[in-house]
Amino acid sequence: MIKPSLRFGILLGLVILFLINLFYLLIDPPGYYTLLVCYLSPDHHLNSPANTAKLVLTGLLAITVFWWLATGPFVRTFYKAIKQAPVIDKSGFVITVLLLLSFLLHIALPDSRLINLLYMEDQFFETVTVLCALAAAAFLFASIRNRQTGWVRVILLLLAGLFFLFAMEEISWGQRIFGWSTPQALKGHNYQQEANLHNFFNPLFKIAYPLFNLLISMGLFLLVKYKSVISKRLPEKEYLRLLPVDLAPIYAPVFLLLFLQSCIYNTELTEEVVAVFGLSYAIRQNFKITTSFLQFEYTSDKGR
Repeated sequence: MIKPSLRFGILLGLVILFLINLFYLLIDPPGYYTLLVCYLSPDHHLNSPANTAKLVLTGLLAITVFWWLATGPFVRTFYKAIKQAPVIDKSGFVITVLLLLSFLLHIALPDSRLINLLYMEDQFFETVTVLCALAAAAFLFASIRNRQTGWVRVILLLLAGLFFLFAMEEISWGQRIFGWSTPQALKGHNYQQEANLHNFFNPLFKIAYPLFNLLISMGLFLLVKYKSVISKRLPEKEYLRLLPVDLAPIYAPVFLLLFLQSCIYNTELTEEVVAVFGLSYAIRQNFKITTSFLQFEYTSDKGR
């Protein structure tokens, strides 16, 4: 067991090291690039100093977060949740890890034609995102039939609608598939001149993605910490079933990593992970799943 003082000291050192690199990059980018060339390139040449700087900052953030999670009490909760998770949750987590590793590979090999092709619009990763989001919407809509509580049905219907909207926005409502042109009313205000709504707000994504990931991560961490209090306060287990309690310890650190990633890189990795997370959540809403992590059994109204 690592002593708390040693854990805190190393964590503080990693945070300070990251902040020094970040402030140096923000205050004097050319000077920081020169420093990277001197220490990271034997031939004193880097093809893309800006990408290298992002890679260094990402690496420092990843090491810091890994140390914080791996040496703290949460790691036991995480391993317990993974070990006890049903196949549905484990499969979703494996896919999420593969998405994260693919992103790192994309950053490490920016000139790879194959990887760039997979990340292009309407190609592999966007297709996976859309299919997962549509499947999540379908499962959420199907789960309504098993519920007797009115507000639970309303919430599930709203969630199904959100994931359907998410999927349709990703493919611009089929514009590129069916080849129809962007309406003139949208064309003048859409940053990509496509038939969707989310590209109206492209400048806000640099703030929206980190904020979204941070809020989701903190919400999941709080759900893990106060799960027993919440289970006692909610009037019915049908309401408790709406909360992703068993997914929370698995995905809380994932969304924290996404927060750090989205502070540096403006990519669609968040959307990919949200689609997979949403599908795991939606499948759970349809089936009777026994979980020892919460120490009670989820059942549908049909099972009562």
